[in-house]
Amino acid sequence: MLEPPYLALVRVVVAEAGDFPGVARQLRQALIDRFTAELGGLLASEAVAPLAAAPPCSTAVRLFFSPLLSYLLEALMLEPSEVRRRAEAELPVLIPMAVRALARGDPSG
Repeated sequence: MLEPPYLALVRVVVAEAGDFPGVARQLRQALIDRFTAELGGLLASEAVAPLAAAPPCSTAVRLFFSPLLSYLLEALMLEPSEVRRRAEAELPVLIPMAVRALARGDPSG
């Protein structure tokens, strides 16, 4: 997601979304909708049974997707390699934190 060609594509789509909404929808389907479906399937699986009392799947997916989106937005504006290093350091902490919060039904982590 933080590779230069992908970032260039996102920049173009964001810049042209007003004139080409179909292209923006396609990017959403390829990025957000696909991620939501994959993660939603995981959260609904028996492998993640302890999260059965978690909030609605769409809410839980946003909890996981938001940090990824924040790294993407940063990489669009800053040096992607620096953002990648930060993401690689922070995601191993963020993901378990989100899982614990969902398992307890407590959004505070």
